[in-house]
Amino acid sequence: DTFLPHFAPQPEAPALEIHGRHLKAGTLADHAQRVAAADSWNSTTRVLSTIDLDHEDGILINLLAPLAAGASVVLVHNADPDLMERRARTERTNHQYPQA
Repeated sequence: DTFLPHFAPQPEAPALEIHGRHLKAGTLADHAQRVAAADSWNSTTRVLSTIDLDHEDGILINLLAPLAAGASVVLVHNADPDLMERRARTERTNHQYPQA
C-alpha cells in the first residue's frame, strides 16, 4: 500500500501530543527517516515490535519509521519472550524491536 497525504503537512504544524510533550510534523518526519535510515529499512523490511504505542518510541518504531521506509510491521502485545524467535520465523520478520 502507498500512503499519500491529502495535503503536505507544514513542518512547524503540531502533529502529536504525548505525555504532555508536543511534537511538530517536521520533527516527527525527521526522526522517522533517521530511524529507518539507521537500520537500512526499505520496502523489504518487516519489523517485529513489542514496543507499546503509548510513547514516542512506539509511535516511531511501530508506525512512522515503517511508513517512511515503505516497510511493514508486526505488533506483538504481551509477548512471551520464549516464543519470540518462533514468532519472528512465522511472521518472516527481519528486524526486531526492542533489539535482542
